[in-house]
Amino acid sequence: HADAAACLDRHPAPGRPGQRLTDLGWQLARARLASVRGEDPSPWLAAAASATGLPPGLQLQRRVAMASLQTPAHGELAPLLDQLRERGMRGLQRTAEIAAARAALAGGQPGPALAHARTALALAGHVDAWIDEPASVWLDAADVLSACGRADEAASAVATGAAWVTRGAAMWEDPAHRAAWLDGNPVHRRLLQWHAGSRTRPAR
Repeated sequence: HADAAACLDRHPAPGRPGQRLTDLGWQLARARLASVRGEDPSPWLAAAASATGLPPGLQLQRRVAMASLQTPAHGELAPLLDQLRERGMRGLQRTAEIAAARAALAGGQPGPALAHARTALALAGHVDAWIDEPASVWLDAADVLSACGRADEAASAVATGAAWVTRGAAMWEDPAHRAAWLDGNPVHRRLLQWHAGSRTRPAR
């Protein structure tokens, strides 16, 4: 987290011509970092929400990212999901399905939560790299499935994710880089720990 904060501190301030996508990513990264550190992400989310002049696709990306960092009411996400499906934006849909699963779970609706989690898993091969990473879908869906009492489905999702992480380690010849892939990435680490039998899943 300290390294991430230092990297973000070195980034130029938002507002440079032609850098709206990068600026939005920077603001959302700030919000995500604040969230995982237990700090208030609302100033960064407000900054991201106030950005103007974004093209339609980037506006959708912002809405999905903000939904993933907050817990909106489940019904609020239905129009967003409809738009993403209609446009074929499957990477963003995957992230939005997880956000909808969490929202449904928070609202005491396990049925919709399961449906959204399963849809997200079906979209595992589609990733919007600006706001998500490939392995997150297996971990996030498994958390929802587990909370809904679907332990077997959760274990299957974790096993698939852990296998993907393990295969990916082969691309790193340097042991330090391989260790960073397997253990330095918190999503990868949690998937491997869960699959190995550890039920202590630290909060993000």
